[in-house]
Amino acid sequence: MLLNTVIFCSGTAQTCLSLSFIYTLFEDILAKVVEEGLDSFLGAYLGLALMGASFGLTAFVGFFAAQKVSIDLLVAFFSMAIAITSPAFFIPIASWYGQTLFKSWLRHGWSRTEMGEVRATFCKPQSTADEQCKGGPLNMPANWTSNRTLITAAGEPLHYVDRDPSNFGVGAWCIWNYNEEGCGAIYNPAVNRCAHQARDIVNMVNIASFANMFLLAICLWLTMSIVTPAVLMKYVSTKVNAMLALPGAAVLLVGLYLMGWDGTISSLDGKQSKNDSELDFRQIEPEIVELGKLLSITALIILFLCLIGLDREMLRNKYLLRAYTSGLALALVFLAIEGVWCIRISEGIEDKLTQDDWEGGAYACRTKLYGCSNCESEDAVTQCPEWSKSDIIQNIRVYLGISGLVAVTSMIYIIAGLVSALTLAKKLREYRCEYV
Repeated sequence: MLLNTVIFCSGTAQTCLSLSFIYTLFEDILAKVVEEGLDSFLGAYLGLALMGASFGLTAFVGFFAAQKVSIDLLVAFFSMAIAITSPAFFIPIASWYGQTLFKSWLRHGWSRTEMGEVRATFCKPQSTADEQCKGGPLNMPANWTSNRTLITAAGEPLHYVDRDPSNFGVGAWCIWNYNEEGCGAIYNPAVNRCAHQARDIVNMVNIASFANMFLLAICLWLTMSIVTPAVLMKYVSTKVNAMLALPGAAVLLVGLYLMGWDGTISSLDGKQSKNDSELDFRQIEPEIVELGKLLSITALIILFLCLIGLDREMLRNKYLLRAYTSGLALALVFLAIEGVWCIRISEGIEDKLTQDDWEGGAYACRTKLYGCSNCESEDAVTQCPEWSKSDIIQNIRVYLGISGLVAVTSMIYIIAGLVSALTLAKKLREYRCEYV
């Protein structure tokens, strides 16, 4: 009971810390979530908060299960603990990995009106929050890429040869708006302070999450000492098989994403058009599309096995049980291969794209990176000059790495299902039919 109490308190603290940071960073953005869709980093921090709440709820059930020594509550506690194991590994690691993108995300969204309170918190002096400290790539004038001489806010000419359309940054923005170059000395420290605070909070939440996992593992061991593994598997096996739907759905979405699926069937036929929003990994690395196909096939196998596993009567047939076990083993091998494959591509994609004449702007426009301009322009201008090629490549690397992480953490559910199937097979061989 003491361990569950500690987990409950720690999980509650994790949730409160995550929500407090969400309130600080996203308070004014939340109103636009319904209109523009869930922001990726907002989703990540909500995931951390939800993870803490899941630990708290699981510990709450475990506390009463241990107090009352109730089989039903112990089974519920055991099932909940298994269910949150994979997300408990995935969400902290993904959020930590995604921090490499946070500063880029922050820089491109810094000038938004909705970030006014954040700027007021981190800009020094505070009076510059809506002036020099507001600088950023998203403030590029619409005619910045034209080849005619422009007049700055101070009335001085700014010739085309003095403007770099592919690297519009705080310095160029500052010249255009204030005819000076000192904005960076205010803007850069403010962004760094915000990014460092975000990193520290994520690290604290992740440490709490892994500590909760360790304590929860001890609670599971104590549960099995109270209720024998055989009894637990009798009640939990069907629930474990039902949980296979979670990795099946997650891996399928990742597979379709890597194949270029954008939510419409037409995006899978390989056709392209000027306004097509497909991710188009074919132009980046054809190997990514092949990986997506294998992930999708694996997901379909898992979902099919999930349906079979829900019917215990079917699994009483020893041949079908063998096929089911073999299918889980095959899915486990596939996920391991896919995870390593995805991470390998992620690690090598930077060198490949840096050397190639790959235009990152077109990809940035198709994936709708925040603040991209010139995406619909008919003129021969640079697409999405606000995002540097290195930043775009970093986005691809992180998303590929997280895709591999989905495959690896999904293996936890497959292993749980495999253990359940092997336990059932052993009992059937021993003719202990009362187990089923």
